[in-house]
Amino acid sequence: MHIDDIVYAPGVARMRVIPYGNEMLDARLLASARMEELVRTARARYSDRFIVLDLPEAPALESVQPLLGWLDGTVLVVPYGSARTRAVRQAVDRIGAERLAGLIMNRVPG
Repeated sequence: MHIDDIVYAPGVARMRVIPYGNEMLDARLLASARMEELVRTARARYSDRFIVLDLPEAPALESVQPLLGWLDGTVLVVPYGSARTRAVRQAVDRIGAERLAGLIMNRVPG
């Protein structure tokens, strides 16, 4: 599959999206050689832009550890009120403080 077949324009200027796909997808596929090539290709093609990957939840981070090394930074999304402090700290440790760009809290009531 070519990158042009999976990159979509969502209607926001200069933004392109590659959907994660199916939540039943084995997260280990994200750490494959083909995924590394996809990230490399996207970085070369869109060198003047940020590339944002929506990854599985923190428990699956262990299986995508190689993928984290190919990225410049990671933003951790934390669900309000349901994330345990220990789980967030473990995710930060897996990502590595040097690659953690920040945290976003979602599902905030209001």
